[in-house]
Amino acid sequence: MDGRKKRHAAAGVIALIAVLLAVWLLTRPRPLAELHQTFSVPETSAASVSFPAEAGESIRVRISTRTENGVMDVCLLDEAGAAVYSFGSAKYQECRLTLPEDGVYTLEAQFQEFAGDGEALVYPDGPLFSAR
Repeated sequence: MDGRKKRHAAAGVIALIAVLLAVWLLTRPRPLAELHQTFSVPETSAASVSFPAEAGESIRVRISTRTENGVMDVCLLDEAGAAVYSFGSAKYQECRLTLPEDGVYTLEAQFQEFAGDGEALVYPDGPLFSAR
């Protein structure tokens, strides 16, 4: 292959990558709710984020921590404050849930002597997610 053909092939590959990246950026799922916390020294506190949902709606919750100390316990609460699902304190967890009723749901994280990074995200569930 001469130099010109190589440049055209490289330009084609770059164009294909750019198109695929643009499609991914435009179609990727956007979170319904996000919770991010970083503590450089051990802390005990709580954080929460709420989002509206309808009965029968499917969501995917992703929780991850990089823990230096302590635990981050996460729970999904309904509008009345009752626990719908307790995720516990795993370093990484991904869960699909079907919500039982219309309302505003709250994802709550309890930090106990926690130092590190904690993240919890709620996404609408759908075909863009692959099973891990």
